[in-house]
This record gives sequence, C-alpha cells and structure tokens, in this order.
Amino acid sequence: MYQCFVTNDFGMAQGTAELSLGDDPPVLAYTFPEQTLEPGTFLSLKCTATGTPLPQITWSLDGLPVTEGLRTRVGDFVTSDGFVNSFVNITRLQPEDGGTYECLGSNDISTVSHSARLNVFGPPFVKPMRNISVLAGGTLFIRCPVSGYPIEKILWEKGESKLPQNRRQQVFGNGTLIINNVDRSSDEGSYRCIAENKEGESAFRDVGVKVMVAPVINPFHFPANLKEGNRVIITCSVMDGDPPISLSWYKDNHPLMDNANIIVDSSNEFMSTLYMKRVTYENNGNYTCVASNRADIVNYTAPMVVNVPPQWKIQPSDKSVVVGQNVIIDCQADGFPQPRIWWEKSEESGPRDYKTIISNSHIHALENGSLMIREAEQNDAGYYLCQATNGIGSGLSKVVELTVHVAAYFKGKFIAQTLKKGESANLYCEAFGEIPITILWSKDRQPFDPATDPRYEITTESRTDSITSKVSIHAVDRRDSALFTCVATNSYGQDDTNIQLIVQEPPDSPGNILATEIGSRSITVRWTQPYTGNSPIVSYKIQHKLSSETWGNGERTTTVSERETSTVIRGLKPVTSYHVRLMAKNGIGWSEPSQAVHITTAEDAPEGAPTAVHAVASSSNTIHVSWQPPKKDLQHGIVKGYYVGYKPYGGSDNYVYQTVEVQGDFKEEIILTNLRRATKYSIIVQAFNSKGSGPPSEELIVDTLQSDPPASPNLTIVSATTSSIQLKWPAPEKDSNPITGYYLYFKKEYETWEERQIPGHQTSYVFQDLYCGSHYQFYIVAYNSVGKGKPSEVVAGKTSGSVPNPPKREALLSINSTAVSLHLNTWLGGACPPNFFIVQYKANTNREWILVSNNIVPEQKLLTITDLTPGTWYTILMTAHSEAGPTEAEYVFATLTAFGATVPPPLSIDERRPLFYRSLSIMVPTACAVVVLVVIVIVACVVVKKRRQVDNPNRRDSRFRDDKSGEGMSMSVMERKQGSAESGSPIKDQLYYPSPYAMSHIPMFQKQGSPESDCSQSLRREFGRHEHIYDVPYPPKWHDDEDTYSHIMENSNMPLHSSTNIYQAPRVIPVHAVRTSTPTHRERRSSKSRNSHRLSYKVSSMASDGHSGDESESETTYIFNREVPASYLDTHEMSEAECDRDLREFCEKNEKFQIFEQYDGQRICIT
Repeated sequence: MYQCFVTNDFGMAQGTAELSLGDDPPVLAYTFPEQTLEPGTFLSLKCTATGTPLPQITWSLDGLPVTEGLRTRVGDFVTSDGFVNSFVNITRLQPEDGGTYECLGSNDISTVSHSARLNVFGPPFVKPMRNISVLAGGTLFIRCPVSGYPIEKILWEKGESKLPQNRRQQVFGNGTLIINNVDRSSDEGSYRCIAENKEGESAFRDVGVKVMVAPVINPFHFPANLKEGNRVIITCSVMDGDPPISLSWYKDNHPLMDNANIIVDSSNEFMSTLYMKRVTYENNGNYTCVASNRADIVNYTAPMVVNVPPQWKIQPSDKSVVVGQNVIIDCQADGFPQPRIWWEKSEESGPRDYKTIISNSHIHALENGSLMIREAEQNDAGYYLCQATNGIGSGLSKVVELTVHVAAYFKGKFIAQTLKKGESANLYCEAFGEIPITILWSKDRQPFDPATDPRYEITTESRTDSITSKVSIHAVDRRDSALFTCVATNSYGQDDTNIQLIVQEPPDSPGNILATEIGSRSITVRWTQPYTGNSPIVSYKIQHKLSSETWGNGERTTTVSERETSTVIRGLKPVTSYHVRLMAKNGIGWSEPSQAVHITTAEDAPEGAPTAVHAVASSSNTIHVSWQPPKKDLQHGIVKGYYVGYKPYGGSDNYVYQTVEVQGDFKEEIILTNLRRATKYSIIVQAFNSKGSGPPSEELIVDTLQSDPPASPNLTIVSATTSSIQLKWPAPEKDSNPITGYYLYFKKEYETWEERQIPGHQTSYVFQDLYCGSHYQFYIVAYNSVGKGKPSEVVAGKTSGSVPNPPKREALLSINSTAVSLHLNTWLGGACPPNFFIVQYKANTNREWILVSNNIVPEQKLLTITDLTPGTWYTILMTAHSEAGPTEAEYVFATLTAFGATVPPPLSIDERRPLFYRSLSIMVPTACAVVVLVVIVIVACVVVKKRRQVDNPNRRDSRFRDDKSGEGMSMSVMERKQGSAESGSPIKDQLYYPSPYAMSHIPMFQKQGSPESDCSQSLRREFGRHEHIYDVPYPPKWHDDEDTYSHIMENSNMPLHSSTNIYQAPRVIPVHAVRTSTPTHRERRSSKSRNSHRLSYKVSSMASDGHSGDESESETTYIFNREVPASYLDTHEMSEAECDRDLREFCEKNEKFQIFEQYDGQRICIT
C-alpha cells in the first residue's frame, strides 16, 4: 500500500494505491533426459518447477496418467526457496515400463511440460488403448504405445489393409496415425497397431474408432423495418446430425424463457418456433438457436431490430442561476435509432424567433443532450427550446426559461492605504448586486464590529443597485495596521474585498541583544530585527559606555546598515563592565533605545609589572623575594600566579624562572634556594593570568650572605617532676655557624605560647612552677648575627602526677545515727593533691542532690554532715579538684538506727521505684495536672505583669529590683539568660544563698521568674549523670557604711515546708562576705593555683537610694564562703505563714536585723 501526501497552508490531502504483484507462470528448473536401461534396474525420473502460486506437477506415460503400483511410486516436496520437486520411482524395470514419460507443471497462470522416452531392453510390447470417438470432418490422432527395445518398425492396419491407403491417412515411424477430414463411411471401424524387432518378434493391439455427426442448423432471419406492436414468428430447424438433438433459444447470450409476450414451441426434436405477440423496444437484440447432440453443440444467431420514436428520458424544465455560476439544463430522450437532440434560443423577450445554439466555450450542448452554460451572465437569461428526433414519428420539443440572478459583488478585490501614526483613515466599501445587501466587517480575518469601538465610526449609504459602507478611524496607531475585510451578502451569494491599512511609525527597539564573541578589547553584539513600524529600517545605532558612567555623558556610538544584525565594538578595556544599547531607524525616525545589556570584557595578559618588589638574602644560598600585585587597572583579569626569574648578575645566562601559583591563603613571596654563596643575583618578577604573562618588574640586585643563620637544634626532654620539666639540646658543631643565643618557647595545653631567651653557650633549661600532671609543648629557635634559624620540632611533655585517687569508704566515712564525717586527708595520697572539694549528698529514696559546699579546702581535714535520718541509706558524691583535673567518687552508706543498730541492704531501684510511666492510672492524671499547671502559670504571669506595670518604682525596696547589670545576677541565671532557656523577669539582682530553709519564699532568693512558693527551694544545675548543685552567693546592693561581715540567719526552730526540698532539716547557715582588694569579673587563681578556687565577683557600691552614683561608684570584690553548723534538727514541716511569722519574731528580737518587704508581700531579714 502506497500513500501520497500533499500539503499547503490550508490543509493536507492524501491518496492511496495498492500494488499487487502478479502471479508468475510455472517454469521447469530441472527435467529428466531420455534413457535406455536394462530390465530389473531402478529408475527415478525428476522434474523441478517454480512459479507463483506454486505449480502442481502431474505425470503421464504415453498420454495416460502414471498410476502407482507395487513397483511404481509418485511423490513431490517443496523446498524452502519455493521449488516443487516431483519424481517417479520404478523398481525392477520391465520392458512394458518403457514409453514416453511426460511431467506437466501448471498453476492459475499457465502450464509447462517436458517429455522424454524411456527405452527398456526387451521384446516388443503394445500397451492397451482406449476406443476413440471423432467428429466427422475432423482429424483423428492415434499414438501407438509401444515398449521394448530395440523396435524395428511399427505398422497400422484396418481390416486386412495396411495403412496409409489414401492422402488423408499418415503413418509415422514412432507409431503415430493421423487421419484428416474423417468420414464415417470409410474411417469408422477397428484399427491394429503392430510392433516388430529385428529378431522377428512382434506384438499388436487393436483400437476402435467411432465417427459422430454434429447438428447442422438451417439459417433464419427477422423481418426488416419492425415497429413497436408488430408480431414476429421465427423457426429454427436442424438439417443433419446424430440424434438425439436438443434445441434451445438465447437472447443476448441469456436463456430466453416463455412469458406473456414470448412463446417457444418445440413440436419435435429437429425444429423449434419462437412466437412474439407484440414487439417493443426492449425486444431488440441478438437471438440465438442452440442445437446439441453427443457429437457437438452448434448455434446460429440473428439480430432483431425494432424502430421506436423519441421519448423523454429527462424532460427539460425552467432553471435559475446566479451570475458567474455554471448551470446545466437537462434534456435527454430515448428511441431507436437514438434520437438527435439540438437547442435553440429565443432572440426576443418572449418564446419565439428561436435560433440554433452553436456550442462554444461559454455555452455547450453535451453529448447526452443537456445544455451547459459556464459562468452565466445576465444576457444568458431567456427562453430555450430543446428538440429530439430519430426519423420515427414527429419527434419531441420543449421550451424552458432560464432566470439569471445577480449575487452581491465588489468591482475591486483589494486596496492598500498607508498612513502615519496619528492621522485619520476612511475605509470605503461599495457592494453591487440585487438589493437588499448586508455588509459585515472583519479585521485580520476576525469578526469586527466598528460600532463597538469608540475609536471607529461607521456610516452606510444605499442606492438602487449598490450599497456603500464607510469606516472612519481617528488618530490611527499600530493597532490599526491590519487587513480589513468587507463582506457583502444578499439572497444569491456573497463577496468580499480587502483593504490593507498600513500605519507607519518609528520602529521598536532592537531585541534579543546578545554578546556572542567577547574578547578582551572587543565584543561582537548580535540582535534581532525589531518591529519595523511598517517602514523599512535604514540603519542601526549601537551605543556603549562604561557601566559606571551615565547615558548622555560621552557614550561611544557606532552606526551600521539595515542589512546588518551584528557588529564588532572595538577599543575596549580588558575585564571591564560596559553597558550596550541599540536604536533602529526607518523612514519615520529613530526608535527608543533598547534595554541596556551588561557585558564584561574578557581577560588579557597583565599590562603592569608587580609592585613593591623586595628581595633580601636569607642565607648564603637563599634569597627571600616578596612583592605586591600589579596595579588593579593593569592586571586585566585574575592573577593566577607569578614567574620569579633570577640569574647571576652581569652574566649572559638566561633567567631561571620559578612559578608561584595563587592558591588558598596566598602570600606574595618566595624563597629562592640552591644559590651560590656571596654572589650577586639579578631578580625580576612577572605576573600571569589565564591569558598570559605581563611585563617583568625592574631588575633587583641582591648579594647572597657569606654565612647562614644557625641550624635548627634537636630539642629533647630530659626529665620531669610535678612542677618542672628539664629540656636539653646539643651544642653546635665547631665548623658550623656560630650561635649567639636561643629563644625557647613553651605553652600549656590549650593556652598561648610564651618565650624565654637563653644565652648561646647554654645547652639545657629547666621550666619551674608548672602545673602538676599537666601537658606542655616546647620548641627552640637559635639565632646569630645573621638572623634566626629555623624552629625545631615541637616536643610535648607532661609534669609528673595524676588526678587524686579516691579513698575507700571505710577510710573516708565515719557514720552514726544522724551524721556522717568525711576525713578529707584520706585524699592526700595522690601525686597531685586536691585543691578543693565539692560535696553533695542525697537519700537514696530522693532524686535531688543536696549541696554541702562547692569550695571545701583540704586544710579543713574533717567535714561533718549532720541532721541525717537514722536508719536511712544515703549516697555522697565527692569531687576532688586538682591541677591535673577533677576526680569524682560516690559512696553509699546507711546511718545507724536510733538504737545504734545497722540497717539491712537497700532494695534495688526497680523494686524500690516502679516504672510509673507504664501505669495509665498515674500518667493520665499527671498529664492533666501538668496541663492545668501550665495554664495557671501563664495566667499568673499575666496578672503579675499587670501588677508590676502599676507598681511605684520608688518604693523602699527598689534597690533590690533596679539593678540591671550582670553583677547582680546568679551564675545559673546568667547562663540561662545566655542560653535563652528562661524568660526574663523584672527582678535583676537575685541573691542565691545556700539557705535551704524558708528563704526560698523571699523573691530575691528565688530563681528568676520562678512561680514556686515553697519555704525552701534551692537552685539546681545538672552535670552529666549526676545532679551537682552549685549555690553561688551574689550580694544585693551594698552600702559603704555596712560592716565587713553580713549574716543571714535562719531560725533553727522552723520546720521545712515540704519533704521534697533539697535540704531536709532546719539549720542556721551563716554566709560571710569577705571584702578583697582586687576587683575582677571572673574566677582568678595564682600562678600555682593553690587554694584559689573560691569564687570572687565584683560588685559596685551604690548610693543610698539604691542606684549607682555618678561620682562615688566604686568596685569591690567579695568572696563568699559558707559555714555549716554542726547540729540542726528537722522537727516538722511548717506553712508559709508560719515561716513569715517566725521570721518577723526573730528579726524583732535581734535589733541588728531589719525586715525588708518585697513587692509581693514576702519579707526578708538582713543586717
């Protein structure tokens, strides 16, 4: 199947065709030859044929099909390449197998055959022959099927006579008998074929021949000039032929059957009569009489012609047509002979005075009698006469009227109007044709109603045969550049005319501005042609300037012709940013400038040499060269590196260059090595970038030194003690450079380097006053008159000693029912003794740790923790801090019972504290309580905030709230502020004393912003897996007239508020503030760090009103220690009101104490 596609702007069409390959006739590709064989041998005959479709091969022997038997097989097969192979196999040949074998290949197209004789030695043998029937007057052909070999002769006899006996008879040597023009009387009978060989052996076989006579029909004819309605009788008779004979009639090769008008009468077998009652035009045709017997079938045909006068096949009728269209007036008639049809037209306005129409290109009579008018005109209207005649009868005629209508049309099909932007336009459209005519406008093939656009005005004027429509446009612009189409329509058709309105204006700015080829000093700019403004562009203007400049201030301009859409801007600077814009010009004027394009030129080789080139000899064979980059405006790109060239001064040698690439933290310097001692060298430096190298710097002349700085000593550590490390290094060799001295550098791990200067004759040094068990690093630099040598390798060492070893529980603890004593001197066995201790404890049933003190000096030797509960298991957490680091140890012990007995071992944690989070009965109420608590806290915060906004800022306790400096804030609060863990609070100067009893109710002792109201609440901080509690005392505003010591007392008779507090026993905790003379903001210690772990903080003296004075402000450092009394007892818990009541009574009894009331109504007692 083949397809052909045709396309244009309006659509696509296709056509298909099918190519069918024709069948091929059969061809024999292989055939068998003639053979002579001995009896008893095997024979195989083969034929190969090909063709389309595949041929079928059949075999025959002496004209009869080869039949299979016990000795004979016939078969075939088809090969993959389309060949049919057929064969005949015969086993044990016999003389009667001889004869003429033929293979015949046939398909739907044709037949092909091949024959050859097979001779088998043996006596003559004649195969049986079938009797033959032959028509009288025909030719008799008989082949005698003789086998055996050799055969001397083959004879034919009829009766006692040998053939041939006349000229009609022929006998051939191969045994073929032919008799021409066979006659029954002389040729019918029995014939004998006789075959003989040279030995006199013979064989014969008879065949009967019967001669038959075919029927002979007596000719017949139909009457001439038959007319419709006549009767016809025709008889067909047989003059000769062997009976029985059968007669039948055919009309136009179709059997003729009896009907109401036709009767066939066959009264005997030798005659048949055809009766037609009334002939008509349909009876015209060829009538055939067919006679047949066993010998043959013969026929005789005679035509019958019935003349018929003309009759209308299509009678003409009135027609109407539109001017310019084609019209056909049908007029067709039948009859016999075929009628002749011609047309005439009336020259008058009525149906008279007709004249014959002569066919031409405009009006033409078709072969079937119809009249065709091409592209009808108005003068084609009128009366037409169609006539038909065939000489039979008077003929036919008919008059018809043709009416011609005029469709709407335009005399002109296109007009163009050119205007400048802002001018007025009038578009006229005059249509002709039969009235009424309607006119519609379209713009660029889109529906367009001028009445809907206020910019347009439309008017219409009608005449008898035309109508005019005018569209006026005031101040045309680009939108009006279009194809306006005027469509006129009436009842008979429509037409259109086009008005191309062209509005000219300056062109648009060029677009798609691209820099396609950017060089270092030139760029290629390309652009696309803009909207031309309906006027050809005549030139382009290209302007460029530095990006730092402004337009209209000296930009450079290039003009190119309208054919160009690219140009090269030259004379630029490398690696410089430019702005480029374009303008286009047509016959109306210049366009607006295009959007500026930012373009940066490519790099170029540097144009300037490196600056500030400095070279100095650093040894006898090295020179240190340094420089600065070339000036920025001369680099022309990113400097990738430098070429440093050197050669002996004054010689003819070429410079030897070393390349220094700019990478990472690059510094413009290099050390030239492998130079000659005390030699002048010439040195230059060149900068290079990706485009090449720049000019060299001015030549520098440098002398290498006569001698070198000393070599790097090999520093080693000799020995170390707990506070010192001894270093040594080898003395310099005698022939090496002399050493003036050494710089020995050391530092403690994670600290900064320090320097010691040592004389040149010294080869060892001992560092004293080092930290015990600490890591240090050292290196040494030798120097002489030339300069410093290279530093040695850094060596690392460590002072002797390690962190303190925790003692055994039995040695450390002394336990009774209500107290435990800690023997601090049991920790003194380590190489690095402790500087101070931090001690915490808790009952095993509690989660919170209780801080005893965070600065316990070893000199105290014994520390007693009292007010313990008898028969209770406790855990003590001790942290010993030394110069080598901290050591933590936990000790679990049980106090004795009230009667001095020991207690059983504690239960496991799992047994003692079940996993509460696995119980829904606990978790659900807990979660609900937490949600309620959060809501209460939020509401309380809002209420407190509003109360604070209305509080009087000049109240008597304002000095406890107004300090906003960091000195008035606890360390834990400061850390939380820095970590943004908690929100701010208006109380800035809280004081956290290690007072576990009732003092947490005083706001200045509470955590900042905490809503808790327990009598005792302590500050907590977690470290790793342990909860270390650090209570750091911060003083409030101090007055110059206060005593050196201040005491905050707690009534020992007051019970705790809740058993969940950190401190579970009432106690009196004196807190001493010792004034020191050295102000500081951070923790300090001496060079040896002995006993230096007390925390000291700077505070500012305040004026009497609680604010810092401008002139009298002074800074004082306070060191806070806490002393724990040896005895206190927890009797019962008390309420918050009881706390306040007892506090008031205590302060009233002690005159040196004063009560200060906080803003929330709580009170404190302070000296």
